[in-house]
Amino acid sequence: MGITVRVLQDLGAAHRPETQILLGAAVIDDILGLILLAVVVAFSTSGSVPSIGTVGGVVGAAGSFLIGALLLGLYIMPRVFGLAANLRTGPVLPMVALGFCLLLSGLSAAFGLAAIIGSFAAGLLLDEAHVRPFGATSIRPIEEFVRPITAFFAPVFFVYTGLGVDLSTFSGRAVAMCALLTVAAVVGKLVSGVAAGPGVDRIAVGLGMVPRGEVGLIFANVGATTIVEGSPVIDASTYGAVVAMVLLTTMVAPPLLAIRLRRGDASLT
Repeated sequence: MGITVRVLQDLGAAHRPETQILLGAAVIDDILGLILLAVVVAFSTSGSVPSIGTVGGVVGAAGSFLIGALLLGLYIMPRVFGLAANLRTGPVLPMVALGFCLLLSGLSAAFGLAAIIGSFAAGLLLDEAHVRPFGATSIRPIEEFVRPITAFFAPVFFVYTGLGVDLSTFSGRAVAMCALLTVAAVVGKLVSGVAAGPGVDRIAVGLGMVPRGEVGLIFANVGATTIVEGSPVIDASTYGAVVAMVLLTTMVAPPLLAIRLRRGDASLT
């Protein structure tokens, strides 16, 4: 989603209604995807088709954890960050933020859910956190202090993901699967843009939702590292097809979105 937001910012469209719809839909999409991931992981580890009650229990556990984590962060973490901001040690704020992320990830895993659910909740809360560090005259977002950690770990994540792709297994089946996944990803998002309602550019909304690669890559990594009966849930061929699909949608969507927005602005003048 960061790619879409950057395109909108560069075009001066950050305050357009399409942008607000995209940001809200991105959060809802990720939450639904995380709940679905929790159900799939529970199904894979059990090795049997889950009952409706089991699925409902997993969905309830994931939803309850997200709500509980958000309440914890909204009412407790601001005080923790406030205390940390009063300390004279500079690196304490990014370390507290990282510790908070690891804490929620560990709690999520302890609940039998995927660790990414806790990490996602931590990211939502950290995005809203603002502090005044010791000696500073203004309030600053936590994101500013976490940026060095992101700058280090984000490339590591993408390199790790790329290293997991075995090109020798990228056969005709993998190419066909990649093509089908790419078409489904693009067409599905364009169709979803119809629900944006009147008064907005529905095609722009659909195009903006296409490059949702980060969570897709995390899901692929979870599937590749979840072992059931001695084999990963996602084999090397499928993993490569998913990574290639994410790469294609990430490259195609931004220029198409820019062309669409410029064309719409030109038609209004």
